[in-house]
Amino acid sequence: AFLGPSSVSTSGTVAYDFFGPEGRFDAWSVDAKGGTPKPFLEGEADEGGVQFSPDGRYVAYVSNRSGQFEVYVTSFPDKSATWQISTAGGSEVVWQRDGKEITFRSGPDLVAVPVTTEPTFHAGSPSVLFHVPYEGLLGGPILPDYDVARDGSWFVMINNPDLNVPAANIQMAIDWPKVMAAK
Repeated sequence: AFLGPSSVSTSGTVAYDFFGPEGRFDAWSVDAKGGTPKPFLEGEADEGGVQFSPDGRYVAYVSNRSGQFEVYVTSFPDKSATWQISTAGGSEVVWQRDGKEITFRSGPDLVAVPVTTEPTFHAGSPSVLFHVPYEGLLGGPILPDYDVARDGSWFVMINNPDLNVPAANIQMAIDWPKVMAAK
């Protein structure tokens, strides 16, 4: 079953998640201008939530090949090199639009890893940005329930503990370091 697109590269490749008959999800890709869809990440593990780097040379994704979900980066389209960038579990990956950072959830924390893609991929050490007291409300490890502003200066997140009850209002914390410090 088609789960939906997860990312589009600058060259027009669409990555999407596919839930197969074996009960696992895999990542597939297709050229947006037409072509035959093909598996990109498949195997014995659940793998998906692909996020292209802004230069289109790498993808970040989640996989439970180690027994728990972790965040990985691999070269695209050849998958000739792969790096694990999370160290204590990871899901809901987002590659920031400037290409310099990858964010993801690790349990109740939002984590950032500084990265470079020139001349080759290199990841720094993960660091916790802030504690997020809710996790994976909208679909599990491959579907982020947050996004990062184009300039990386703010996040938008969904925080509705009971998704069956309509939200009466939406609150946005524009200056989250000051808001969090005040609490």
